[in-house]
Amino acid sequence: MATRKMIDVQGNVPAAEAEAIRTKVGLVMDMSGRDDDTKLSVLTFALVFTAVNAGAEFSSLIRTLAQVYEEQFHYEGDEE
Repeated sequence: MATRKMIDVQGNVPAAEAEAIRTKVGLVMDMSGRDDDTKLSVLTFALVFTAVNAGAEFSSLIRTLAQVYEEQFHYEGDEE
């Protein structure tokens, strides 16, 4: 079994809630499969489906994903 990178929960989140977030995200990641391409497809579909059902604007979804990515991975720009 591959070792999963620790999920970093940002912001002023109580320890119990942060642990619940880590558990839920880990469960979703485990359920979405082992193959990276399949996992990405499953998670993208789930995200878009949920956002559309919640009435979120596409641009808001992209901004939120960018913010999560920047906070999680300390993104500083495209290095290519």
